[in-house]
Amino acid sequence: MSSAALSIGSTFTLEMVKDALILRNNILVSLSDHWRAQGSRSDLQNTAKASLDGYLGLSADASSQQVHDYISEGLRAATLQAAVDKGVIRSFELDQIIPPRKFKMCLQNNERLSVEQSDHFYRVARVTALGIAIFGELEKTVNWLSKPKSCLDGKCPYDLLITSVGAILIEEMLTQVAEGFYC
Repeated sequence: MSSAALSIGSTFTLEMVKDALILRNNILVSLSDHWRAQGSRSDLQNTAKASLDGYLGLSADASSQQVHDYISEGLRAATLQAAVDKGVIRSFELDQIIPPRKFKMCLQNNERLSVEQSDHFYRVARVTALGIAIFGELEKTVNWLSKPKSCLDGKCPYDLLITSVGAILIEEMLTQVAEGFYC
């Protein structure tokens, strides 16, 4: 058993492929181990910021003031569409950011989003970028953000991203997950 990396307590996935049954050993690595391998809290934030700047079309060295000014001008609807195309913004989040009909009009007319819509987009993209830096991939991040949490009174983290205070709470929860505290 040990030569096959099997021990008491090992977990497996049973999968049916055509007429064959496949048993796979699930080797689990804790998120905190993954994060420690990635580096410190500031390294994590820098990784997330680089992804976020890419989603928003900003230069990697954009200052907080430049990000603020960029959001205050209103992000282009095309920037939001690019984030949707990359899977960073899902359809249910998009509907919370801007009504579908209004979004379609903004795209057609190459318009900017309102400051409120731009800020909401930024909050979702920022939390998603942080999640990807922690979990290592978009799907795991979306899964975590989509599941109700008892510490949030049964709400999903996505539900709290409608306010900046909620976004700060979710960012802190994600950082705690990275540090080994599970929510």
